[in-house]
Amino acid sequence: MIINISRTREFQGCRQKAWDWDELHLSPHREADPLVVGEGYHLGSEIITQSADVHLAVQETEKRMRERYSKGLVLPEEKPDIERNIEWAKEAVRQWSLNYDRADFKVLWPEVNGCVPIPGTEHHCWFCHRALQQKYPTVWGNYDTCPQGALSLEGRTCWQPIYFKFRTDGIIEMYKKVWLLEQKTTSKSGSDNFWRKWNLDFQTRGYCYGVWKTTGVLVSGFLINAIVKHSKVVTINGQRKYQLDPTNVGFEREPFLVTQEELLDFEHDIVGIAQAYEDAFCDKAHNPNSLKIFKNTDNCFDYNRQCYYFDLCKRGQVQVEGEFKTREPDYVELEYYNLLGLQAPGKADANAEVSSAV
Repeated sequence: MIINISRTREFQGCRQKAWDWDELHLSPHREADPLVVGEGYHLGSEIITQSADVHLAVQETEKRMRERYSKGLVLPEEKPDIERNIEWAKEAVRQWSLNYDRADFKVLWPEVNGCVPIPGTEHHCWFCHRALQQKYPTVWGNYDTCPQGALSLEGRTCWQPIYFKFRTDGIIEMYKKVWLLEQKTTSKSGSDNFWRKWNLDFQTRGYCYGVWKTTGVLVSGFLINAIVKHSKVVTINGQRKYQLDPTNVGFEREPFLVTQEELLDFEHDIVGIAQAYEDAFCDKAHNPNSLKIFKNTDNCFDYNRQCYYFDLCKRGQVQVEGEFKTREPDYVELEYYNLLGLQAPGKADANAEVSSAV
């Protein structure tokens, strides 16, 4: 199977949410603002590190954000907040261009991505089996009766290792050492826990692991570049509230060392998560009453945002017509077709594109 950081987070946070998003492809009509802001900023900063074209970077940031917002349901009263989000992201990109000019590091690779097979994890992959069964329905039988490694056709097989799919913000050279660059937008950085948590962070260790296995370069660690959002107090209809200040963008950074032992520890952990993920999804697909997919109600308001599926769960998974839209395949799902040499859904159409956030 193919696993990425987003899937590990979803699955560990709430298995029901992971099922609704990953398997049922249920997407809300409006994505959370922080996700749209983060994607817009990351695109702009990536353009700057590649070409140093600030005008293009700001232009593409706004374009991407407006495209994402246009696909969702936006109420009239939400439009001012959306405009502030767009202006903040554009200003953050401009400020990053100034920060990058003064930076004491050199960008070696603007982005590193890959799909890394994890040694010793070969198994009968349910996800690959399903894809091949759809391609060869008369050849590939049911999962339970498949001869596993013995079945192979045109070089395609459902006997596969666990793969780790990843995409980084960049690899840099700083202080004569090689580092992973990871950019994070945040509304606060003053607390000790904001910086302390990176010492055992799963995502950044995973990206360092992916870079190591893809390029052979064992990075010294990672540099967190925090882009800090600030709010201001405003009075609306007699009520005081905090509102994003689109003109106030802060930058802080901190390097963190990573050892080879820590990367192997990541490998151990992600294999365990991937095995549990595949086992649960396979069981649920064959048994609607599976006890391996369940809710974690402590996760309903994670990041101080209501889960997309909160009302769905309250109704016992009974959907209301038009409540969700069907999302497009993401870059992990498309990788299965690349891995197996199959044509992805919709790829027969000219200029078909799939946009995905990581």
